[in-house]
Amino acid sequence: MKVKNALVSIFVIATLLYGAVDIFETDIVHGQGTDQNLTITCNASTQISLLGRQVNWSTSVAGGSGNYIYEWSGSENLSGSSSVVNITHTSPGTKTASVRVTSGSQTNTATCPSIEIVTPKLVGFCSVSAMPNTPGSYTLNWNSYFQTLGSPATTTYSWSGTDNASSSLQFFSQTHTSGGLKTATVRAITNTDNAELTCRADIPDSNFSSSTNRLRASCTPNVSSMTVSWNATGFGGTNGGDPTFSWSGTDGLVGTTSSVVKTYETEGVKQATILVQNGSENITLTCEAKVGNVGAGSGCFIATAAFGTEMEPEVMLLRKFRDENLLTTNIGKKFVDIYYTFSPRVADFIRDKDKLRAVVRTSLKPVILISKFAVEE
Repeated sequence: MKVKNALVSIFVIATLLYGAVDIFETDIVHGQGTDQNLTITCNASTQISLLGRQVNWSTSVAGGSGNYIYEWSGSENLSGSSSVVNITHTSPGTKTASVRVTSGSQTNTATCPSIEIVTPKLVGFCSVSAMPNTPGSYTLNWNSYFQTLGSPATTTYSWSGTDNASSSLQFFSQTHTSGGLKTATVRAITNTDNAELTCRADIPDSNFSSSTNRLRASCTPNVSSMTVSWNATGFGGTNGGDPTFSWSGTDGLVGTTSSVVKTYETEGVKQATILVQNGSENITLTCEAKVGNVGAGSGCFIATAAFGTEMEPEVMLLRKFRDENLLTTNIGKKFVDIYYTFSPRVADFIRDKDKLRAVVRTSLKPVILISKFAVEE
């Protein structure tokens, strides 16, 4: 069934992507005839990849007799005899590959551009929301989310904070009967990295207003590589209207709307503080995020450009389908070979065009559904 699913998926993907090729007038050159000179190029599926993730080296051939013999060599004993070879590099650093192609009486060798293998980095965030209960108390909901550049990793959590707060879960809640500044620090640990983030909540005094319309607020980041979307909510309050928002934070972060987006130039922990105010009532929340540069590790060029980052679930699913289904069949390997010859140019064309990226995301929906079915079978 998996082979059948892979073939169906290849057909759908090829139909969509060949359509994209027609739109962008991208030509794919195949070797023709015995009178043409043998020319070859080769590339990796990515310029930067994570340690432990599969890398695909592929070659594009023109000329010769039309029949080709491949001989690969490279870092970490890379070898192979097809147009596409796969390797999971086991050490970080610069990796190289070259391929020797023989066709009839002609032989040519190409050296591929080198790539960098980097150690996975843990990125994520902590968030907090303040919810009023009966008069005289607030419940603070502390939450965290971490991932190792989109790769599966077991994460352990350890929380500590104000009023003896503690937990070993990803999230927890605590009710406070006194106002003021409350903090919670989460330490997340994987087998390759760790992070420590602190969130804060400055809540009204416990005797503030017995009204059922007391102010509630939240601060939640969303991390995508080096970009963070800082999101706040606010409801209720003594004024009866909509609360106002005022942001401040790391690297000059400012804003007066419920959400602000910032792309950071340096890796590490970033902080944002939101003041939510309505009338004479206000809540100040601080949330933190750890950002990291993930590079271009997926090799799913068009999907990554369309969805914005290789950490998006759709891109991760397509990458898994490629590795587990396409690259395990001969026709799948040939498709991947063709795909890598034109997809970087298409990706570069759509990357800064939001409307076109939306069209591509919509076009990829049936591909994603079929890929999900094949991977989960």
